Formats: sequence, C-alpha cells, structure tokens
Amino acid sequence: MRSSWVTISEGSWPDIGPLALAVVLLGVGQVLIGEAFVVVGPNPPAAADRRWAFHLTQPAKYIPGGIAQPAGLVTVLMRRGASSVATAMSYVVIVAALVIAGISLGLVLSPALEWWLPIIAAGLVLPFLLLRPVLVIVVRLAARIVPVNRPEEQLPAQGSLLRCLTGCVIGVGLHACAYAVLVDAVGGDTAPMASVASYSLAAGVSIATPLPGGLGAREALLIGLADLTGSASLLAIALIRVLLIGVEIILGLLASARIRRPGERPAAG
Repeated sequence: MRSSWVTISEGSWPDIGPLALAVVLLGVGQVLIGEAFVVVGPNPPAAADRRWAFHLTQPAKYIPGGIAQPAGLVTVLMRRGASSVATAMSYVVIVAALVIAGISLGLVLSPALEWWLPIIAAGLVLPFLLLRPVLVIVVRLAARIVPVNRPEEQLPAQGSLLRCLTGCVIGVGLHACAYAVLVDAVGGDTAPMASVASYSLAAGVSIATPLPGGLGAREALLIGLADLTGSASLLAIALIRVLLIGVEIILGLLASARIRRPGERPAAG
C-alpha cells in the first residue's frame, strides 16, 4: 500500500455521503463493542466507568508491544475498585469474543467469496468456544502457568457471555458494512456481501495477532481474501483504517471527559 500510494491517491475518492455513512456505521459498531465489554466487565466499578475505561484505552492498542491497552484498562478500573484478575479476565473475554465474532461471521458469509458451502458449519460451531464450561477448562489450564486462586469464579455468567458475543457480532458486522460502503463508493468491483465477509474474517484474524491493532495483518488479509487489485480497492482499505482510528480517538476523548475520577461520587440518577 505504501509503494502504491501515488496510484491510491489518484483513485476515485468517495463523496461526503458514503464517507459520513461509513463513519456512522463505524461509530455505532464501536459503541456496541464497548457495550459488549460492559456486560462482561468487572463489577465494581459502575457500568459507566467500565464503558468509558474501555473507550479511553482503545487508542493504546496501536502502541507496539500489545500491552499498553490491557495494562491501561486494568490500571484505570483498579483505581475505581475493580479486581485486577477480574479486569484481566474481562479483557481476555472481549478479545476472544471479537475474534470469534469476526471469524464466525466471515465463515457464515463465505459463499459470497465462492468458498465451499459447508464452511458455513464451521462459522456456526465456532461460537460454542465461548461457552462457560469451555472457558473454565481454558482458565484452569492457564492457572498452571499464571497462579490464580479459583480463576473460574472470575468468569462472567453464560448469559453475559452470550450478550457480549452478540454485541461483538453486530459491532464487527457494522464495521464490515462500513467497509462495503467505501468499496462501492470508490468504484470497487467487489460485491457488498463479499466485502462484508472479507472484512469480518480479516478483523477476526488480525485481532488474534500480536500486531498493534492488527495493523498490516488486516490490510493484507483484505487484499488476499477477495483477490483485490487496483487503486480503488487499496483506497477503500486505507480509508476504513483511517476512519476507524479517528472514531476510536473521538470516543477516547469523549471518555476522558466523562469517566468518573477515582473517589468521585457518581452523579445522582
């Protein structure tokens, strides 16, 4: 993409309407992902603190190393009464839910990419990995490496896990729709459903990588999954990342103004 920037910049830039629609879809999707964290986040603190702490620390995921965001999230919530173990567990759950949501949605829609039809079954089975009994086995195995007393007690209830996964599926789906809007707006020749499937898969896989915010991995997967070529496709891939970072920064700034300071009494009502 870097070597092709001259070609990208000469492409057909989208009008303000599709750009605005993409920003709205990205914003709503990101808010829903934040609400998914609220559902499985530690209690205490209050839901508002969990919500704003999540958005406040989101931009930190682009810092190389991959530790800045979870460390920031744990620090912010611990200062508001949360357990460090419960917060870390919540972070692991939301990341797992995003990975499963993206890959599952992409596999279910994979016929749009002309993939083998039975692959849909894999997309339908994958969410079962977020069942609480499965997570209990995982955390007990992890406790052998990182000693934690009864870690399964820190896991959210099954209903909360289901609501979290639902929020992540809708959130990632809206992000994928924003990408499809941009591909169409710049004159790409990829079908909208193929764009949604490609972005969902790319998002799920890239979140699972150690790369900061999945930078590079998501873009490479988008190019490969739908066999994208030409300046239009590259422009859409560049735009979706820039717009998403912008949305995350705006939500982070809003969170910094809204999050309750440690020791501050919550507002009445």
